[in-house]
Order: sequence, then structure tokens, then C-alpha cells
Amino acid sequence: MIQKIQKIEGVGRYHRYSAESLSSTQQPDTFKKMNLIYGENGTGKTTLTHIFRSLKGDNEVLLKKTSFNYEGSPEIELLTDRESALKFQYQAFQWNQFESNLEIFDVHFINDHIYTGLEIQNTHKKKLFEIIVGDKGIRLKQAIQDTKIRIQKGNKIVRETGKAVEQAIGHSYSALEYAALEADPEIVEKIEWKKREIATAKNHQAIQAKASLKVLPTLSMPFDKGKGTAILSQSLAFISTSYLEKIQTHKTHLGMDGKAEEWLQQGFESTYDDQCPFCLRPMETGIEILEAYQQYFNATYKQLIVDIGAINQVLTQSNIEATLIQIDNAINLNKELIDFWKQYLPGIPRLSNLSEEQADIIASFEKVKNLFHQKMTNPIEAVATEEVAQFEQAIQQMMDKVNTMNEAILSYKESIDLLKSHEDTDIAGIEKELFQLLAIQKRADPSIDQHCADLKKYTLAIEKLKKQNKANSTELNDYKELIFKNYLGTINRYLKHFTPYLSLQKMTSAYMGSSTEPIVKFALCIHDKEVVHIDKGKQPAMKYALSEGDKNALALSFFLTKLEMDPELSEKTIIFDDPVSSFDAGRLSKMLAQLLHFGQEAKQLFFLTHNYNLGVELIQLFEKEKMDYSTNQLLVADDTSILTKFIGVE
Repeated sequence: MIQKIQKIEGVGRYHRYSAESLSSTQQPDTFKKMNLIYGENGTGKTTLTHIFRSLKGDNEVLLKKTSFNYEGSPEIELLTDRESALKFQYQAFQWNQFESNLEIFDVHFINDHIYTGLEIQNTHKKKLFEIIVGDKGIRLKQAIQDTKIRIQKGNKIVRETGKAVEQAIGHSYSALEYAALEADPEIVEKIEWKKREIATAKNHQAIQAKASLKVLPTLSMPFDKGKGTAILSQSLAFISTSYLEKIQTHKTHLGMDGKAEEWLQQGFESTYDDQCPFCLRPMETGIEILEAYQQYFNATYKQLIVDIGAINQVLTQSNIEATLIQIDNAINLNKELIDFWKQYLPGIPRLSNLSEEQADIIASFEKVKNLFHQKMTNPIEAVATEEVAQFEQAIQQMMDKVNTMNEAILSYKESIDLLKSHEDTDIAGIEKELFQLLAIQKRADPSIDQHCADLKKYTLAIEKLKKQNKANSTELNDYKELIFKNYLGTINRYLKHFTPYLSLQKMTSAYMGSSTEPIVKFALCIHDKEVVHIDKGKQPAMKYALSEGDKNALALSFFLTKLEMDPELSEKTIIFDDPVSSFDAGRLSKMLAQLLHFGQEAKQLFFLTHNYNLGVELIQLFEKEKMDYSTNQLLVADDTSILTKFIGVE
């Protein structure tokens, strides 16, 4: 308990109060469990109450109470019965320790928590909420309030960060959608593809009209390599070269417009009984010309001549140069087409020039023709065939490249055909997709990546805070439902005690707008008719419907209900600076009875009053109930207020 006010200097009317400087007859009573402090108006009762309010936990309260013309730091010293902390000291504008177990009823309590004197405002209802729900409710309310503030701050960061992100990416995504994306290592290729897709959509008609690529013509050996090689390699050892020359000479001699060989062959093959078909003379052996005829018109030789002639005819008719020109033309045409298609389709085929390969083929072809001409000139002699193999190799080397190009051409043609099969496309939709890809390209930018990390972090934190707040709100709602029900019943009991026609109904709580602090909502009724808290319109208002005594009765009922419902009342010190001067004698007596009751339940009670008769009545009650009490009064001596033993007044 507080036992003595030892010193007050520089606070309000207490310029230099010190109990030690008082005479023995002026020494104040040591404070007991029940304490009366009497003082006329202006002697320092309100200042004492401010000192107690500051002691409860607010150093700044006394900054506004420094005495006029006082230099230096105010000082206060209160003695207690605590062994661990014998003094409460206020120096250098702060207390050495606070005492939270103080309950103070004065005009400030009324103005801050109940009404201004004319109306009940939302600020009162916020403070009243704390009175009703008590310490546990205040802790829950504060946790909810703190969490709401953190959520509001987090939402502000999310909004500002999201705005920065959306501006940076051209609003192609919402900020949260964008933050969830990851950097794409293939984004450049995707952007290029999307640009082609847009170009394709914009040039649909041109694409439909444009020709596709052409497959390159192919080239092959003009004769069977195996047969040709066999012909060139064939030699007829049984045929004499001199005999062949004789036949040629004889044919030349006969003339016959080129029909000499046919005529000779028919005559030679028409021999009968080894006689000449013309003169019937015997076909004697040993005659050179006959032996020459016999070799020349041999079946093997004849077939060789036919085969050589057939290949020579093929070689003469073959127009390899024309085919090579066609391949060149097809390559050049495809290159021109590719210049158009490459803006819409990737993977263009590589088309190479074949001039070197073509030159090798033409040179080899001439050599092969010469070989067969040589063979025709001297059929019975074998001719080297390497150049035939070289000719085939030259053709194969070029065709390998042609076939490779044709594979690429066919694949690209499929892409072109697929592209041509597409119908008209939504260009705006594709452009939107391009904007999104361009935004994704910026995802790896360090500043944007940091914004996205912040968005995800704060969004996740906000979700956790919302869950936490929901849990706290549920707990507070469950708790206050019970508290409000009990509080409503209790306060109405006190109202009935002081002013029977006044009651509260429908007590609830709510948050107003975006406020983080709840308010108490209740109906204030006179004879069960609701009275509005703030004057408006024609409705009955507190300002006019309640007397000053009614208003004070309402405030006192709230305070007494708070005391009754406080589970730690036995640890509390009650400071009662009576602002109920408007009470009539009956209400004052009822008030004193209630204060005595709660004073006995509490650790200590201080009753400050300027009403001498009320003070005397309180002393009589102390005596009647045989309570442990002290009585002191405030006086003004010189230029300071002092606390001294209560001696009464004249």
C-alpha cells in the first residue's frame, strides 16, 4: 500500500511540498486501507489524481502539470510498505517504477470513457470497450489491433510494390500472378516465335497466295553401270584385228550406200554344202577373206557391237546438263521462297550451291562418252573402266547433297502446308501473349525480381496474419459475448440502484469502417425508450433527455461494474476524485456505501472530495464499520499546497 506522500515539488499547486518540513501538529496521517482526503476547490485534489494517473504508467501526464515559474525538473516521492520497493520516485520527468494496479474515477475517466457531458462519441465507445473486456480482452484487442495495423502496412507495401511491378511489365499480368512466375531460359526463342505468329496472322492472305518450296530434281546413271563396265571390259581374243581391217576395206570397196555389211552377212550366212551362194564354188579353208567373214559375223562379236551401240545411243540422247540446270533453277527458286517464308517459320532448310559437283559430273560424263566411242572404234579390245566408277561417284556425291536438301525441303513444306491450313487468327489475343512473354523476359531483372520476392513474402505474411487475427477475433468474440452479457446485467443493476428509469440494452461491439479499434455499441434507454447518443434530428438525445445526475449515475455505474468484474480487485488501489457533485443526498449515500464495499474488497481506497459534509459522512461510516482509515486535508500555505491531518473547518 501507499503509506505517505513524502514530497511533491514543481507539480501544479505543489511548488515545494515536503512532509518533513511540516510541524508535528501538521504531519498528515499515514495512509491506511481506507483514506479520506478533503480539500476545497483549488487546493490540489485534481493534481493528486493526475499524479496517480501518471504513476499508473504514463510519464507524460505530468509534463503538462509543471508549476508556473518553476525551474528544474519536478520531483515526487511516495512511500510504500513494500520491502522490495519502498519508494515511488519521479525525477527527470519519469518514474523509477510504475504501479499498474490503480483504478481512478474522476472527471477525466468520464470524459475519456463515457461522455463529454453532452454526447457519447465513438472515441468514448473505444475506451469503454477496454473497460468492459478487462485485461484479457484488452490483450486480445491489442493483438488484433496490432495485427490489423501490420496487415494494413503489409497491404500498402503489396499495393505499392505491385504497382511498380505492373508499371514495369506494362500491366500484362497482375502483380501477384507475375510474382508467381519463374524466369524462362527459352524466353528469347518464344518471343521470336510469337512475333512470327503475329506476322503470320497479319499476312494471312499473302501466305495463302505464296507458293511452297519445290523438291529438287534427281539425277542417276544414264546406263547400267555393271553392264557398261562389262562391255568396256570385254575383249575378243579370237578375232584378228587385221581381219577386221580387211572387212572394213572390203566394205568400203563395195560401197552400196552403207548396205555392204548387210549384203555380205546375208551371203555369208547363206552358204550351202560349203559352196558360195553366188558361184557355187567350194568355200575353201585358208582363204583370209573367208576367215575374216567368219570372225566378223561371229554371234558374240555381233552382240557386243549391238550393246556398245545401245549405250552410245543412250549417252548421245542423255541431256545431263539440262537436269543439272533444272536442279540449279529449283535451288534458286527455293531460296527466293525461303526469303518470304523465313519470317513466319523457323528451321529453314540450308540450300547449297552445287556448281563444283556439277562440273565434276559433266567432266566425268565426257570421259565416259569417250570411253564408249573408243570401244566402238575397237570393240575387241578391253577398255579401262575407272572413269565409269568416277562418273558414278560424282553423281552419288551430288545426289547425297540433293537428297539431304530434299529431306529439309519436304519437312519445311509440311510446316508451310500446316501454316496455310490455319484460319484467320485473333491478332489482339496473340499480341497480348507477346506482351506477356516480353514481361516474362524482364522476370530475371534484379530490381523486378526483388519486387516479386517482396510481394510473395508480404502476401504470405499477410495470409498468416489474417489467420492469426481470425483466431484472436474468434477468441475475443467468444470471450466478450460472455463478458458483455454479464456486464450488461451488472451495469443495469447499478443503474437501477442510482436511477431506476435508466437502462442499457443490446450491448455489442463492432469495428467502424477501416478502424483497427473496436467500439462498444449499446442502446441507452429511459423507461425502455431509446435515447440517441449524439443530438440529431427529432430523436430524443442524451444531451437533453438526461440530467447531470443521470449522466454521473451512468458513469459511476460503469466504474462500479468494472470494479465488480475485476478478478484482481484485491490487488487494486481505488482513487475516487468525486465528480458527482450533482448527486442528491440519496444518491451520495448510496455511492458511499458502494465505495466502502469496494474499498474493503480492494487493497486500498483514496476518496478525494471538496464536499465537507460528504467527508464527515464518510468518516462516520468508517467509524461505524470500524475500518482502518486515515483522514487528511489539503491546504494552501504561502504559495504551495500541503497535505496535513484533517482538522475540520469552522
